[in-house]
This record gives sequence, C-alpha cells and structure tokens, in this order.
Amino acid sequence: MSAGDDSPVHIDVCVCTCRRPQRLERLLHALQRQQTGQRFVHTVVVVDNDPGASAEAVVRRFAAQSLVPVRYGHEPVPNIAAARNHACALARGSLVAMIDDDEWPQEDWLLKMLQTLVACRADGVLGPVLPHYEAPPPQWVLRGGFCERPHHPTGKVLTQARSMRTGNLLIRRAVLLAERGPFDRQLGRSGGEDTDFFRRRLARGDTYVWCDEAPVWEAVPAQRLTRRWFLRRALLRGSVNGLRTPVLSRAMLRSALAALAYTSALPLLAPWRHDLFMQALVRDCDHLGRVFAACGLPLLRERGA
Repeated sequence: MSAGDDSPVHIDVCVCTCRRPQRLERLLHALQRQQTGQRFVHTVVVVDNDPGASAEAVVRRFAAQSLVPVRYGHEPVPNIAAARNHACALARGSLVAMIDDDEWPQEDWLLKMLQTLVACRADGVLGPVLPHYEAPPPQWVLRGGFCERPHHPTGKVLTQARSMRTGNLLIRRAVLLAERGPFDRQLGRSGGEDTDFFRRRLARGDTYVWCDEAPVWEAVPAQRLTRRWFLRRALLRGSVNGLRTPVLSRAMLRSALAALAYTSALPLLAPWRHDLFMQALVRDCDHLGRVFAACGLPLLRERGA
C-alpha cells in the first residue's frame, strides 16, 4: 500500500477478550459502525482467552446480524501474549488494528488511523486512550492525572517503547510476521508484552507515529480507582522491566537513585497534597520493583483482574 494507491485495503481488527461479555458486545457494535470512506474493508477477529469460552455466544450472536465479517478463536490458557499471537495468526489483511475489549472507538477511528499511516509512510500508528469513569473518581486521582496518558501532535514520531501499547494501534501485518511470536508468552501473565514488542521493533528501525484525532475510550471501573490498584500496577511494571535490565547498568543505577529520592520526599509530601504524595509513591514503587527484580527478587509476577 502506498500514498498513491486508492484501492481499499483490508484491515483486521484484533480483539482479545476474557470474561467481559457486555463490554465486548459494546465494542463489536462500535466496530460495526466504522466509517470506511471507501478506503478500506475490515474484519473483526476475536480471540477468547477464557478457558470456558464465555465470549463465543456473544460473537456468534453478533456475527449473525453483522455486515462486518467476524472471525472467532479460542485460546484456552490464560495468557494475554498467547491470545494476541492467536489473533495475529487469524489475521489476513495487509493491516492489523488492535483495541482492548474494555475500550470503544469513535466512528471514524480506523479511517483517521489509516490516513495518518499512509500520509506518514509509517509502520504503525498509535492513538489516544481516554478514561471513561464508571464511578466518580476521588479528587486526588483527577488532580494527579493517574488515568491520563500523554498526547502528541498528529504525525509525531514515537521513540520510547515504554509509552507505547496495543490498546489503540494500527500496524502493517508484515511487521507482525517479521517477529517470532510476535508477543513474548513469558510476559503473558505479568503484562508488558506490548512494550517488549515495540522495544524490539524500534531497535530494528521501525517508524511509529501518533494520530491525535483517533481516540478510543477505556472503561475505568471503581476497583481501579484505589491506592492499592495504582501501587500494585507500579510494582508489577517495575518488576517486569527489572527482569530484563542488567543489575550493573546505568538504567539500574538511575532507578536506585530515583527510589532513594522518592522515598526521602514522601514524608514531606504526605501532609501537603495527597495527589503529589501518591505520584511520588507510585514512581517509588515503579523504581523499587525494577531494582528488586534485577537483583532476582521480583515483588510481583502476575497482574490481577
């Protein structure tokens, strides 16, 4: 596909799901409403990562009335990397879009992503993921921006794998085929498999750009708005990164110094502003998780629900 090629391309929208039937159904209906601008045709690929195949009935029911083709796969062993790999194996189009089962896009999502990919001659495009709170969040969550992610101008080239994810992605299938897996199953229980993928691909010279006009919304339930949830996620993120970071490296030295600085700052921030205290504590847990894991003592190994 080139900038001067006006023929419709085939996009496979890959969705991995596990025991979220209502959210999956909402996403499927949003994918059915995608505006193509006669630029593409799309197929939905759903891989069910529940051993009990709970999503099959939802997919079958949707497929019976949808004009958009749907392909269903079952990955019975709970492992998000294995589920992503299964979805990639079922894809047939020249492009693959990825979106999580608790997200949903606007109607011109794929069209905006495709336009950016073609205009920038990129290997992949990422877009914003915006929080949709299912319960009123605490003020310290809002003030601290704990559920907010960075935005960039459309067309900006992304160079940091740690800020890249598969929750809103359009990528050339040839890139996925070039990688073994392409997602590492060893990270399928802890998370971080998407960051690991982008780290490898950036090292191989891929170009990934941003499309700020193609947001998706992510459901944020009440159980994700607690101190425990944010701290546990930070510890796990640090542990995953630390397992792949040499203990005698500049990155590990920076984490050790950062953990010392954040720990020292906590008593000063605690009586002042709780959002700043929590920001420092989350970053502290992130760096501590990395340091302990690099020393062979990972504080967490698997993510929760």
